[in-house]
Amino acid sequence: MATIGATVHTTPLGIGRYHVNQVDSLLTSRTPPSLRPNQEPFGFLAGPINIMGYVDSIRLLAVVTLSVFGLTLGTFTGVLKDGLHVDFHLQAATGSITLYLKHSTSELRVRGLTISEVDWYDGFAFDERLLFVRLPTNRLKTVRRQSLTLMLQKGNDLASRLRLLTEDFDMRGINILMAVLGLALSVDSKRAPSPPSITITNFTAQHFPELGSQRVKVAYGSHVVQSKSEEDGMSKFQAPIPPPCTDCLVTFMQAQLEYADGTVADAATGMWMHHVVFLNRGRNDSVCGRRGQRFFASGNERTAVDFTSTFSAAGTQHLGYPILANESFFIVGELMNMLQTPQEVVFSMIWEFLPSPPPYFRHAVPYWLDVGGCGGSDVPAKAASQYDYTSPVVTAKSHGEIALIAGHLHDGGTHLDVFRNGETVCNMPATYDSSKDADHIARIDSCTNDVVTAPGDEWFIRAYYDTSIHAPMASNDGSLEPVMGIALAYVVASEPVSGSWISRGMLVLVVVAAVIATGLAALYVVRQKPGFFTRLLADFRAHGWERVRTDDPEGDDVDGEDGVLLRRNEGRK
Repeated sequence: MATIGATVHTTPLGIGRYHVNQVDSLLTSRTPPSLRPNQEPFGFLAGPINIMGYVDSIRLLAVVTLSVFGLTLGTFTGVLKDGLHVDFHLQAATGSITLYLKHSTSELRVRGLTISEVDWYDGFAFDERLLFVRLPTNRLKTVRRQSLTLMLQKGNDLASRLRLLTEDFDMRGINILMAVLGLALSVDSKRAPSPPSITITNFTAQHFPELGSQRVKVAYGSHVVQSKSEEDGMSKFQAPIPPPCTDCLVTFMQAQLEYADGTVADAATGMWMHHVVFLNRGRNDSVCGRRGQRFFASGNERTAVDFTSTFSAAGTQHLGYPILANESFFIVGELMNMLQTPQEVVFSMIWEFLPSPPPYFRHAVPYWLDVGGCGGSDVPAKAASQYDYTSPVVTAKSHGEIALIAGHLHDGGTHLDVFRNGETVCNMPATYDSSKDADHIARIDSCTNDVVTAPGDEWFIRAYYDTSIHAPMASNDGSLEPVMGIALAYVVASEPVSGSWISRGMLVLVVVAAVIATGLAALYVVRQKPGFFTRLLADFRAHGWERVRTDDPEGDDVDGEDGVLLRRNEGRK
């Protein structure tokens, strides 16, 4: 069960930085280990760091080899016990890599390795028993299990010395080396996807022009999508991208797919926006807790996220998604060509934002609800039948308002429901458009009605499919393409996202500093310029106040000795 606002423990993920062809070439170029039939390999790739190993199911052992730049730093063995599995945990930029053996008689930890530019959508996922390699999507279908190899033994002399530091699973002395080697990961640009060529077109703002709102169309490069006969016409892309603005508030966003001449590319012309996901690499995901907050997604339905029209408002709602200073984005997409000839298209986004948002604008926090949970979003399709998929439950941690919910389905989907405590609070039907002798999803309605949430509320979604009415997508070999069920809910935050804008704590600090500064200034004036107060008293006297003596030597509080510096002169008008 997931928890809003808290880290969620999920099936362990391996994380890498490779394009699919780079992963294939890297894996197939290594020499496979000599494994007996009872040994299952597993591995992890992240730049020049490699953690490889295997599980011996007869002797109940897990053997792990840690290598950096092809240099083996140590080999470790753990005893399998009570469903032992190896859990890899990797955080971007400020985190570390931790490898440990759960439920075993010993524990291995490797810490202190700083890394950067990590893509959560590449790599491998492992099931809890480590008996087979499970991929998060179908994007790495060509990877074979025997390609996951143990690292070649290089630099035996140095490796022998380093192994002395790792006896009894003690990693002291290696952490310093890990921290130094981590710097190399940030310059490993050869394996990292490069940013696309970006073109920006300015438009007239549609919302809050009086506040300096800006509306732009950002084109993220052109993409040549191969014909339907090659890889089922599927073309994947991913890249780090800059945000459309910084220290700003996004009030509108929508994905577009066009040809070079500006005409729309959609199912009617044989092109399909399979799915596109935007991640904010400056934050953790709101549901799964991993690095990279999924804040926008679109399929061929191309649903617009218009925060100004939420809560039944019509372009006047003071709400948006904040982008703070030094934050960066990452985009993951998949396009599909249904023609037998290649097509070149341009993917772009329409953004509208406020460069300097007023303080009364509220912030929306995205929560990604997926029938695949925190693993891959793909689930199997079924032919000529009615079926549905339900997501894991996400439990609310605080009070909030659901401003907008957008949904995503594949062909064959009829509708998507969002549930709160078992009750349907949002229904998103899919609308189909017939083109090229087939029905394809053209629109999925979103929910903008006022829905509230409270601590303890249980949220989940259910995606409904009826492939007897609407045919699902199929590969060239006749097999059915996987389907999805996703809802992206935007929750109004109780407080602004912390960042470059002034926080409540900083505001208190500023007020206290101002009070202290005022007091010091007054003290200086009293000591250095007493004449100032003489003139001030004269002003008071002019308005009916007079100066009196306050000394009472006897201390008997005689009537008429009121003990104040100033008293009202009742006779003065």
